[in-house]
Amino acid sequence: MDDKTAQLVEEERTTSEKLASLEKELSERESEWNELNTEFTALKQKIAISSVNCDNGERFTAEEVNELLRKEQETREILDDIRLEAIRKRYFLKKIVKEKTNLVEGPLDFGEYEIMCTGTENNLEVVKQLKQETKIYVKKSEEVINILSHLRQKLHSSQSDKATAKEKETQLEDELKEMRNDLFQEKMKYTNMNEKNEELQHKSILLQHPRLLQDHKELQEENETAKKELENLKNTYKAVMKIIWQS
Repeated sequence: MDDKTAQLVEEERTTSEKLASLEKELSERESEWNELNTEFTALKQKIAISSVNCDNGERFTAEEVNELLRKEQETREILDDIRLEAIRKRYFLKKIVKEKTNLVEGPLDFGEYEIMCTGTENNLEVVKQLKQETKIYVKKSEEVINILSHLRQKLHSSQSDKATAKEKETQLEDELKEMRNDLFQEKMKYTNMNEKNEELQHKSILLQHPRLLQDHKELQEENETAKKELENLKNTYKAVMKIIWQS
């Protein structure tokens, strides 16, 4: 038992160090992504303002272009908020598991256990509600995408250097895609390492108190249902962001 506990403590220490390293790298990746995204938005604005409407031959005003860009950014922020809310709910479930394992420090209070079970059920309901809200925001984002697509269909070059600008735009798009992929991978690594760290802590407690093993298995089954709902939210978010980017 002592050898296993020592091994878990060592693995927990190693995992904590890796988490710290991933957090630093993740912060750097996010800064690079924000810088590229700002440059890309400025380029889109420049191209749009320098183009004319095929219907009336007049240039698009800065106000019209800025309003479309604002709506696009607003939709992305809404989808980011939904994704973050889903992540918070997932960690809330893990917090409940941790609180349950902490009951081993004193007498097993079944009243607290019932409260945590009720909290889990309520959280599942919140996940379902988030799923419905996601559908609403997806519909709104599709409307914005249609507006942006309509604008792009009417844009055409009015300057001789548009070909150069288009090439730069394509280059920035490729860089942004690569940064998004790298950022996503880093976030996945961070999440996985964090989950592994919590799992090691949990195993260390359970090894000392076998009577909680059965309760833990039952709670894991409940958590699996919540994870499936969260995975559906993540897939929906990815699909919406892909549509926004390709439009």
